[in-house]
Amino acid sequence: MSGRRWGYVITAGGLAALFGVWLTWWYSLPQQPRIARYEASQGPERGYKLGGAACDPKRLNALPPEKAPSERDRCAQIREDHRVQQAVLFQAVRANDLSEGNLRVAHQQARIAFAQTIATVLAFIAASVAAVFAGLAVYHSKRSADADNEALAETREAAGEARAEAARQAKRYTDQLGLMDQTMHYTADNAAAMGRVADAMATNIEKINETVDINRSIAARQKILGEGQLRAYVSVQIGGALYQDDNYVFEANPVLYNSGGTPAHKVTWRVAAAVLPVPLPDDFRFPLPERPRRTARSLLLPPQQTFEMRGIVDGRIEPGEVLRTKLGFGQALYVWGVVSYRDIFRRSHRTTFAQQVFWRPSGPTGPDGTTPEIIRGSYLPHHNKSN
Repeated sequence: MSGRRWGYVITAGGLAALFGVWLTWWYSLPQQPRIARYEASQGPERGYKLGGAACDPKRLNALPPEKAPSERDRCAQIREDHRVQQAVLFQAVRANDLSEGNLRVAHQQARIAFAQTIATVLAFIAASVAAVFAGLAVYHSKRSADADNEALAETREAAGEARAEAARQAKRYTDQLGLMDQTMHYTADNAAAMGRVADAMATNIEKINETVDINRSIAARQKILGEGQLRAYVSVQIGGALYQDDNYVFEANPVLYNSGGTPAHKVTWRVAAAVLPVPLPDDFRFPLPERPRRTARSLLLPPQQTFEMRGIVDGRIEPGEVLRTKLGFGQALYVWGVVSYRDIFRRSHRTTFAQQVFWRPSGPTGPDGTTPEIIRGSYLPHHNKSN
């Protein structure tokens, strides 16, 4: 077969290989994942009320006094459960959006990897075609050498022509040797250039590694900062209180407050209250009940929301000491405790608190002899900590 025909055959084979690679790419290209989007509900129907008609305010106001408190508590629990379910649904929607973003990133990475594979296949085809052409060059070189041998045999019949032909062949070979020497020099120069390229690539790899380390450090700091901005922070504020009379004993109502950006989960607390001397002794140990108080399961405290606790004094004091206790003269009402909770990153936190509660006049004495009062308090420095 002639060299031209070989060229046609190789060209046709290369085109067929390219067509096969294109066809494989067309049928094997990773498709973008289709993710079911979250569809929000259309909202409650017209006339819908939490708890149904049983929780209608008009019905509750019309109930007998002995039934009204229990019905109001039940309706309040229904509203609290509905609010908690809304918070859980919001977290689920955010998790779904995050999963969708991860799938899209994985899809882009798959497309890049597949494009690299196609490039590798094309490089292999090009190398194969180059090898075939090199084989053809060897084949033609051999045929040229055979023709030279035949010509040399024929020139032996004429000495003069043989000498002239030998001289021409010698010159030709000399020129080829010179070209080979130049080729070797060019090859050496190319090898040196490749070495410099390799050194530059090694330097680039080191720079890339340094950049990756810096990015990892920045990401770690951003994670800590982001979690600190989002987590729940539960503190205890001074709330209301009751003083002892014919119907009540002293009671303090400190208030839980979540000042963070996300809900506090599994909130539990232990609270104690007592009438103690003023000032409080430095060695006072702040004893607490053995079991924590909480709701039926666990309390979820949403961001920027409050919850009132109760600390009731065990027993009564002498009636003549009530006014002195309210004013904080010699003795006062104290409330202290411990609050435990978990943030959305599943980290546990603990807050301790201690407060002194007292009453102050808030206006002039009325015609009936009573003076309006306002509840004040102060935080004790040696039992107020949090993490």
